[in-house]
Amino acid sequence: MLTRLGGIFGVGALLVVITGGCAGGEREPEFVCPEALGSAEPEHLCGWGLFRGSGATQEPSEGVIPYHVIANLFTDDAKKHRFIRLPPGGVITYDEAATWGFPVGTVIAKSFAYPHDARDPAAGERLLGTRLLVRETDGWRPFIYKWDEAQTEALRFVAGTRVDVVDRRGGGDAGAPIPDPEPG
Repeated sequence: MLTRLGGIFGVGALLVVITGGCAGGEREPEFVCPEALGSAEPEHLCGWGLFRGSGATQEPSEGVIPYHVIANLFTDDAKKHRFIRLPPGGVITYDEAATWGFPVGTVIAKSFAYPHDARDPAAGERLLGTRLLVRETDGWRPFIYKWDEAQTEALRFVAGTRVDVVDRRGGGDAGAPIPDPEPG
């Protein structure tokens, strides 16, 4: 199966449930990001400081909040992990005419993953990519990162990159690519 990473994902009225706290799980071994935090355009996802360690566990750093949406869009059966970080003192506003208002410096992250084997949830998952939307003074700016095969780091890449994924949902390996569902 092939899946496309790096399409557009919007910010709108679908953002409805914010869950506090951090995801549980084991901590990664000590990780040092090869890029300084605060770089203007980090080549490494870890340069944003959104996750503990490399980000492979999707455990958010302090101040990064996981959230869920009411209506998920179909993305080739990929699992999604969503997070938001507001700048210090930042507040999300809502106006019926203008919908959501996010302060400059807000970072919204969405990671895509496939299970190693959907028949066995204990087998874990493979991270494919992480998309960021960063609120700047003139609007939202996208950053897209692809996870390496070793699942140790995610590097920036061009939108539309295809990633091979083996489909293990009980019926064997899928042989046909999934068509790109995004409008052209």
